[in-house]
Amino acid sequence: MGRNRCRTKRCSQAAMMAALTVASVSAPTFAATCRDHIQSAEAANLFPSGLMLAIGHEESGLDPYAINADGVSFHPASQIEAEAMVRTLQSQGARYIDVGCMQIDLHYHPDAFHDLSEAFDPFTNVAYGARLLNELLAQHGSWPTAIAHYHSSEPSRQADYLGKVASRYAALKGLAPTLSIAPADLRPRPKLKTVKLSVMTVERPSSTTAGGSSRWWR
Repeated sequence: MGRNRCRTKRCSQAAMMAALTVASVSAPTFAATCRDHIQSAEAANLFPSGLMLAIGHEESGLDPYAINADGVSFHPASQIEAEAMVRTLQSQGARYIDVGCMQIDLHYHPDAFHDLSEAFDPFTNVAYGARLLNELLAQHGSWPTAIAHYHSSEPSRQADYLGKVASRYAALKGLAPTLSIAPADLRPRPKLKTVKLSVMTVERPSSTTAGGSSRWWR
């Protein structure tokens, strides 16, 4: 949920090096685990088929143990290593830590999970991601805007993210890469005929929360 946070200098090089001591070099091959839970969540929530899966691909690469800390990504080899890494990162001062299949930000969602074990459980992580998407869709009224806000409330970052998700969605559906997607086999919500992931449909936030930031989900 959001990237390039190390530009804020909130994460230290020491934190990153400490985390690397328990990280594997390459991402583990657990994509099927995230994929199965995401596809089940899509069906249960009547999301367009493949849409949440495209988001999961972009967020974590479908790695249930994926971590992003202040803009730096890690792929521990196991849940034990993932939990240890998060604790190390937190002790070293990392602030924005995204975890799991749907990269839930522990800073913005401190009550999402009872503990780190639950945070890295694919079913629970995906279920929370689906809940966020539902609430963002209800708040913003369109899939493109909901997806954009899943990543960030900053318009300058929304368009790039939306384009990446659109490309992944097109690839999953066997379509030509485009930002305007209208697959014929969507499993729609009532009256939903197409999912148009166009950067032109991303709206600037119309209001801000207390403290001047309109970012509340991510």
